[in-house]
Amino acid sequence: LEYRGRAYKFSVKGLNVLDLGVSKVTGRGDVSKVTKLEDFSGNYAGVAAGAAVGGGGGAATMRNQNGVELVLTATAQGVRFAIPAGGVDIKLAQ
Repeated sequence: LEYRGRAYKFSVKGLNVLDLGVSKVTGRGDVSKVTKLEDFSGNYAGVAAGAAVGGGGGAATMRNQNGVELVLTATAQGVRFAIPAGGVDIKLAQ
């Protein structure tokens, strides 16, 4: 996460990646509605998932309990994100 000019490491648990023969997945995420750094950590529920984007990669839009939104985009062709019913846990590294 890059926030106010600084980079922060974080962990992601629960995000499922569905692919068609891809051995390595890379992605990018755009974060919005962060008013303070602590708001980033939380349980993210899916707003939209599985959409295809240009080049055949997948995209997922998630929101946490603090209103922070994350749009995750896969860069590999044939990759789709699946967000489980229990959501995706994201935590800033200590």
